[in-house]
Amino acid sequence: MAGARALDEETLARRRRLLGDDHPDTLTSAGNLAAVLAALGDWETAAGLYRQAWDGFRRKLGPAHPHTLKAGRSLDQTLEQLGRPPVAQLTLPASEKTDSQK
Repeated sequence: MAGARALDEETLARRRRLLGDDHPDTLTSAGNLAAVLAALGDWETAAGLYRQAWDGFRRKLGPAHPHTLKAGRSLDQTLEQLGRPPVAQLTLPASEKTDSQK
């Protein structure tokens, strides 16, 4: 897992430098690194990266895009591990919430 972390950190740094912080590929890399960090138990850092990805995808792709929704679910699951309330499900417009979220 340490090798995956190093590779994902390098990829994210490169994409930020070449594409910018809000490019969808950069945001995907942030989510990938967050997943590795969560698997390693670094929930706090993972939550920050998932939040960056979710915020960026909402700005770039809109709140209902599959990438945005996936990042939001991952953020909420990570916040749950930290004992914090979810944020992504609370910010979906009512028309986009599933029956279980209403």
